[in-house]
Amino acid sequence: MRLCAGFVCQSPRGRVGLYRESGASHPRRTVHRFNSVACVQSAVHCGLRHCRAWQRHRAAAYLSRPRAGARTHERQRINVAEGISLGPLFLRWNGVLIALGISAGALLAGYETKRRGGDPEIIYYLLPPLIGWGLIGARLWHIFTPPLSSVQLGLTTGHYLTHPLDMLALWIGGLGIPGALLGGTFGLFLFSRKHELPFWQLTDLLAPGLALAQTIGRVGNYFNQELYGLPANVPWAILIQPDHRLIGYEEIEYYHPLFAYEVLMNIMNVALLLWLSRKFFHQLQAGDLFLAYLLFYSAVRFLLEFLRLDVALMAGVNANQAFFAVLFVIAGGVLYRRHRFAREL
Repeated sequence: MRLCAGFVCQSPRGRVGLYRESGASHPRRTVHRFNSVACVQSAVHCGLRHCRAWQRHRAAAYLSRPRAGARTHERQRINVAEGISLGPLFLRWNGVLIALGISAGALLAGYETKRRGGDPEIIYYLLPPLIGWGLIGARLWHIFTPPLSSVQLGLTTGHYLTHPLDMLALWIGGLGIPGALLGGTFGLFLFSRKHELPFWQLTDLLAPGLALAQTIGRVGNYFNQELYGLPANVPWAILIQPDHRLIGYEEIEYYHPLFAYEVLMNIMNVALLLWLSRKFFHQLQAGDLFLAYLLFYSAVRFLLEFLRLDVALMAGVNANQAFFAVLFVIAGGVLYRRHRFAREL
């Protein structure tokens, strides 16, 4: 790290959550060099204050100094781009959009529960354990399958194991959707057992809201410039700032907006789930809607991983892609087995 214009700035490979002023593009100071030997010789003869080379150097340094107004303006520009300031509290857009996504998903799940004749308040009792276990799973997935961007910063599994407090610092590194799905499902199972509620029916109530939450939350990747794809030369390619580019891609500016592709697919998933829950309500078994969500989403993520640049490798295998391939097979197999036997009966 270095001290620049009065702020602590991360190296050009900085990512979200490492105490950096992301996007900081401080103007390069003009380095005014002078002949130190000649200056010393002149200083010996006429005194340091009257040395012209020394005077030119001091004047250049004074004129090129960072001004307080420019520094404040730069800080404000960065804040506006990455979030909003509420007094001493700074809210990043990524976190704001994730919170909005969870809220919208909960409202949709409550609406679906009421439409089916249930009590929508059960969704709000369910949210705390669901979010808690989801966060635990998402963090553990990131710790044990860190993406390339984290590895390049030294945030490997070994780093977290030797610095256990960093595991709790969610702003260092990130989270993983596969772990969130596993942790959230486990939390839902515990909740259903504790309150003696049907697990599969709860998953159906949550499925459309979960897809909606992912749709809104993914928009946050636009602001923190994560989840972009391979370099692209298409009209809809997005500009990635230098401090968010991976090592080896510093000179490449435009990339596939992978997060935008997923947003579009998630919108389709929401529409599909709502249509299925109404059109085939009497033919669907408990849990079918959740399995349909898993089937669609895992197929989308598996295909998008081919375009992803910031992959998470485990023994040379894309961990996310392998997970969603297995999830697709399991969800599809369970659905097929259920309805094949239903037809035979």
